[in-house]
Amino acid sequence: MTKKQMAAAFTAATALFVMTGCGVADRLGAGLTGYSTMCVKETGVKYLQFASGAAPMVDLEGKPVPCTPK
Repeated sequence: MTKKQMAAAFTAATALFVMTGCGVADRLGAGLTGYSTMCVKETGVKYLQFASGAAPMVDLEGKPVPCTPK
């Protein structure tokens, strides 16, 4: 692998890592499918991620759906 290819691979890996950490991947998935779900470690609540925002997932009684973060 040449130095130019190594630099390109490093740049792509860094960009992917940064985008994954800030939820870009979830927003992109939501844009394609309508929504995605994610568990927020700090609250222990499952959220629905839409292309334009997020909302807590609730059950039929209106209570937040709990989750266990991975």
